[in-house]
Amino acid sequence: MQTVEKVKTLYKRGNGKRNITLLLRTTGNWMWSGETEDLSHTWVFYFNAAVESMKCSYNQYNNRAFAVRYCK
Repeated sequence: MQTVEKVKTLYKRGNGKRNITLLLRTTGNWMWSGETEDLSHTWVFYFNAAVESMKCSYNQYNNRAFAVRYCK
């Protein structure tokens, strides 16, 4: 899983309903990162408002995850 910093690079203001690159399709506004604070909290990114946040690791907000490979 990617870091929250990498998830933020997918944010594209004004793209579709969720401000996300048009290469990805989703029905959710929150995306998990692979970064955890402890066993019960994970960093997520909210695409509607471009906000990163720490959330409980259970799927309370209908979060999504994408496996993304970054090439240089």
